[in-house]
Amino acid sequence: MKNNFLLLLCTLFILALQPAKAQFSPSDTYRGEGTFYGYGGGGNCSFPKPGFLTAALNKSQYDASGACGACLEVTNPNNGKSVLVRIDDQCPECKPGDVDLEEAAFEQIANKTEGRIAITWNYVPCRVRNRMQIFFKEGSSPYWTALQIRQHRNPITSVAYRAAGRGSFKTIQRQPYNFFLESSGMGPGPYDIKITDVFGQEIIATNIPLKVEQTVNVPQQFPVYNGGSSSQQPLLEDGLYNIRAKNSGKSLTVAGASTQESANLHQWAYRRMSHQQWQVKHLGNQEYSIMAKHNDKAVSIKNASSIENSNAILQDFASQAAQKWAFEEAGNGFFYIKNINSGLYLKVRSLERKNGVNILQGTLAPADNYRWKPVLLGGSTSLRNSSEAITESDLLQVGPNPFQHSFQIRWTGVNSLQKVQLYDVFGTMIKEVKDIESPSAAKDFQLEATVPSGIYFLQAKTSSGQVIRKKLLKQ
Repeated sequence: MKNNFLLLLCTLFILALQPAKAQFSPSDTYRGEGTFYGYGGGGNCSFPKPGFLTAALNKSQYDASGACGACLEVTNPNNGKSVLVRIDDQCPECKPGDVDLEEAAFEQIANKTEGRIAITWNYVPCRVRNRMQIFFKEGSSPYWTALQIRQHRNPITSVAYRAAGRGSFKTIQRQPYNFFLESSGMGPGPYDIKITDVFGQEIIATNIPLKVEQTVNVPQQFPVYNGGSSSQQPLLEDGLYNIRAKNSGKSLTVAGASTQESANLHQWAYRRMSHQQWQVKHLGNQEYSIMAKHNDKAVSIKNASSIENSNAILQDFASQAAQKWAFEEAGNGFFYIKNINSGLYLKVRSLERKNGVNILQGTLAPADNYRWKPVLLGGSTSLRNSSEAITESDLLQVGPNPFQHSFQIRWTGVNSLQKVQLYDVFGTMIKEVKDIESPSAAKDFQLEATVPSGIYFLQAKTSSGQVIRKKLLKQ
């Protein structure tokens, strides 16, 4: 009996040491008391002092650092005023529901003389850039490694790693000071790091180097969660697309219109051919297949490789991870296209604009050879809830803008440019150039403009009859 009683006590003691399960629900409103304190950075979350307002969350909902980086909208129900804050610290003495605001945040919803007020609050997505950061703690090495995720839109629930492109992921334990620690070390790097938010959404940051006490930018960000994959609307609707690279304006194309297994993919000027058209289908959970219209084979990675610069090819679709893709918004109707198996991204081999440049997978970089615009054929848009689709205007690039003495014009459209005209704000034509390009040309030319500083308008007419206008600023 005595032994059983001691065992029960030990069990209860161990359970008491377990951190409380994360109390996170974006649809719930919480109630408690709001107070304020003087925050100068360096709270329990170990974040550097940010350029926005912060708060400390009660111990229970701080959840042993699980709430670090979460954003709250805190409201004073007596006057209806609200403030947005990020959780940077813990308030050990606060009761469940309480939030200890930094002084400047408290002053946005109440007078400091009140000291303690009733509040309601709820979780909201953080207003951050479309990239996260990874920071390796001082003292990190291949034999003892601690890292922190920063600038994330949603709270982080787990982090795992592997040697870049090799093996399976290993979960790293989170510490109460908001670093993820591998006490035996993560090895020399580089690493692939899988980051999961509280909604189960995953991002794989590839080829991350071990840079101690330095910030490594991850050009990816969690999307705003809207209720789970069962009700989450796909980014792209199912349909037939032409997929164009931003750097060249050229299309994802099957080399030689081949119908063979493992046919190569490259970029080529769009000719409205079936081997340049792609059936995109949502498979659930924001994963897609991309199938060539002319032979119904799927865009895949050769040998299902996770290695940098492996070729994109066509294969019979077998529902393999290497044949599934995720589209991530890159702005202005463009997307990054991520391979589900490798976590690497579809890219044109280089920034070259010529026909025939191979399509590979690579570590995401903020470069135009990684950005793709899916053009829904027979429809007006590829991005749901948007009216944006690629037009000939997208294929006329002008820069620098603002300009000083001259600017460069790049035309990558299939049709030729008949003429380009420069006008001032009063509608007076200042310069005109005719018969600039032959069909299928893709080259630059300079336009000298000795004009006073001010606003000007470039007007180009294509052989299809479309008129394209661009606004320019002369310094």
